[in-house]
Amino acid sequence: MKKPSNLTLILWVLLGLFILGGYIYLVYTVYELNLKFCVIIFAMFMLVVYVDKYLRKYKGMQYEILRLTNENDTLKERRENLENQIVNLESIVDVLSYLENLKKFVIEENLIKSKCDIDFLFLSYKYDEKKPLDELINDVIEWGYNNDELDDFYDEHWDELKYSDSVILLQICNMNHNVACTTFQLFRHNSKNKYYYKIESDGDFADSIDTFGYFDVLENQDDESIIDYFKSVCNIAYDIDGELTAYDLDDASIEFFCPI
Repeated sequence: MKKPSNLTLILWVLLGLFILGGYIYLVYTVYELNLKFCVIIFAMFMLVVYVDKYLRKYKGMQYEILRLTNENDTLKERRENLENQIVNLESIVDVLSYLENLKKFVIEENLIKSKCDIDFLFLSYKYDEKKPLDELINDVIEWGYNNDELDDFYDEHWDELKYSDSVILLQICNMNHNVACTTFQLFRHNSKNKYYYKIESDGDFADSIDTFGYFDVLENQDDESIIDYFKSVCNIAYDIDGELTAYDLDDASIEFFCPI
């Protein structure tokens, strides 16, 4: 049972006082019935009933609005949780796919031929000597990915791995200086917590950009900023850091494009 509102109680008290006053008035006027007074009493009674009904309805609407708001917040929170779970699942699927493709490529291309290769390329990895090589290859690749120790492995087998699905070609720069042509390519591969960016060069002025080692190594993927940096480095090499004039570059050209 609902507790009456404060306003309802006040109205009922006022009505009671009004009726009591009317009773006293009638007693002192020797019970002369005043028709107008009776109409007023009835009107006050109906007003109290109407106001009470309205207040109950209003409070019910407020309660319903509050309930729907709470339900909406709960549904919104559940939706956000589900979206986060989907993102996490997609990330896990991507990692598993990356690892499976890399393991398959290493075995098919015979990049690790013996346990000595494992000792040489994964210095910190400890393994069971009794395990067959195929199992060790799968284990060491996954270990290297999770512990961010794939860089030596990629350095050793870069010429083969750059054509695998584990390496992404982000940007290509073509330079033409009269009859001299040069191409620079920006690649990326990654482990669990690191992203490795590397430049490959080919052509007449391939040594105008230092391609030894990694172009950059980041803890977060940031392809856009690295691509901008790559373009800046290529532009500097194109005009030899401003030494070539517009006249020197009259028959020259530089262009960038994304192969993805």
